[in-house]
Amino acid sequence: MESDNGIDNTHAIPLNSIRRIMERHCPYHISSESTIELRNLLEKIGLEIARDAVAEFEKLNRCREKQGLRRLKRLNAWAVRNSNFFITFINSHNNKNKGFQSEGIVIPGSDNMSAQTIAAKPDNKTTDDMMEVV
Repeated sequence: MESDNGIDNTHAIPLNSIRRIMERHCPYHISSESTIELRNLLEKIGLEIARDAVAEFEKLNRCREKQGLRRLKRLNAWAVRNSNFFITFINSHNNKNKGFQSEGIVIPGSDNMSAQTIAAKPDNKTTDDMMEVV
């Protein structure tokens, strides 16, 4: 349903809440269009997470029944955190700070050495596998 001003009033997230969130991090004026767009995006994301969470919750209940436990009646936080959309969304945004992951061993001032190369030098006294380590 659209009101006289052209704004859809059937949304679950109020625009004032979205505007307050945006004002925390935005030093500029915030347009109504940007607030509406962010609200619509958040509702779409929430809808996808909710659909996946229900599917995960159903899987959980099937597993509980196989174990002889009663079915849960309330959608829990575990189902939301383990929804495919949530995991994919969070993982796609957390890959920025994985650090330096080289395929080889980095030697300062030299070329890289393959990770498969054995770098430890054997001691002359312990070359035979049958001998005791000194």
